[in-house]
Amino acid sequence: MQAGKGSRLSQVIKQVPNLDCGSSEYSKETQVTDLSLTGIFNLTNYLLENFAPLVKASEQMNSILTQTMLLNGDQVKTKLEVANSNVSESQKVLSLLEKVGLNVDHDKKDVYGIPGLGTSNIMSMACELLLQKQKSNSSQFTLIEEPEAHIHPQRQMKLIRSLESSANDSSHQIIVTSHSPLLASVVHLENLVIVKSGKVYPMDVKSTKLAANDYKFLERFLDATKSNLFFANGVLIVEGSGEEILLPTLAKLIGRNLSDYGVSIVNVMSKGLIHYANIFKRSDDTKMGIPVACITDRDIEPDVAPNILNQDVQNAKRHWHTESDLLQDPSLQDKLKQREEDINDGDVKAFISNHWTLEYDLVWSGWKNDIFKKTLIDALFQATGIKQETQTKWLKGFDDAKDSESRSVLFYKHVKDHKAEFANYLANKLEDMLGAEISYKEIIPSYLVDAIKYVTGGNNEK
Repeated sequence: MQAGKGSRLSQVIKQVPNLDCGSSEYSKETQVTDLSLTGIFNLTNYLLENFAPLVKASEQMNSILTQTMLLNGDQVKTKLEVANSNVSESQKVLSLLEKVGLNVDHDKKDVYGIPGLGTSNIMSMACELLLQKQKSNSSQFTLIEEPEAHIHPQRQMKLIRSLESSANDSSHQIIVTSHSPLLASVVHLENLVIVKSGKVYPMDVKSTKLAANDYKFLERFLDATKSNLFFANGVLIVEGSGEEILLPTLAKLIGRNLSDYGVSIVNVMSKGLIHYANIFKRSDDTKMGIPVACITDRDIEPDVAPNILNQDVQNAKRHWHTESDLLQDPSLQDKLKQREEDINDGDVKAFISNHWTLEYDLVWSGWKNDIFKKTLIDALFQATGIKQETQTKWLKGFDDAKDSESRSVLFYKHVKDHKAEFANYLANKLEDMLGAEISYKEIIPSYLVDAIKYVTGGNNEK
């Protein structure tokens, strides 16, 4: 946006309609404001050529040459001339425009120094949009590489909305390449195209299995945090903070650090899992090469749970079900099967908890290992903040439990109102156990191990 020979700004401004309208010649009767750019060029050159000090200097130069340097009889006379006086009108206009630069008006705002790179980038893009507006009658393409560079988040959002609006209001197509989850969260989903391994995967309704209600849901809830899924090599979609917090640590314990594999975790908070899963399902059934694991609870309580949790089994309006309900009601079995089938498609696979919920399954699988058992208990006590006498009471309850189901339900009862805190403390404690000689693959619930392996490249060991 700086002035200079061949500047981009001069090329853009040159396209402004009626730019050279007005008089090309100046006279005493002509108002300067009525001159065209060509007229301004001609007047400037005339004034420069006839500027008294320069005329005098020219005469002095000629006198020196004639009297001291040339031979008697040499017919040589000089004068100062302005360069490029005889160029075409188009070149005259361009030479003036090349003197123009775009900068921040320091008199209008409390700004010091030169604009930063982010502001300069925005100014440059505004200039290009101006050019496209001058060519509104023809189809145009604008290619922008990583417009987020050096721009703070709020400006990024305003910028991408502006670009999208400009494209929608004209025959102007804007193609933006970006690695910014923030920009991806702002652009309408149907306008996104994922590029992976040299192939493109548009997100429009004809190319995906996204339904109309999927687009509406995702437009509301696909924020910058969740939009990192568009840039991942693998995706873990989870339904709670517990899984979101614990999975990175559990992956490290089994030698599958998610960061090393470029895997993103998307927490959909109990709702909308299928909406996010559908992003990766193609209408032509092709695979994008991005493994997506949808981790969800089985949500079928063990038969001992209602008694321990003080639930009324006779309540006809209850929203929960037990293992006995599942055996007695084929429709529940069908729903469970259908939920898995709705998720599974191409690269997208469902990983349903082995028994009930994350916390229950962790206790069920991990209690057999004394070290892991102690870690679970310590995390529970920290998360709940209970006093010593209550800790002793709870420990006795775990020891006196008649079977694994009862113990795991009792643990769940204590932790159910502190799930995020429990996951946080447990993750911290497990991080300290990295490198310990423990076969975590036999302790961690198998559905989590399988999901982690799937998104990190299958069952091949490192």
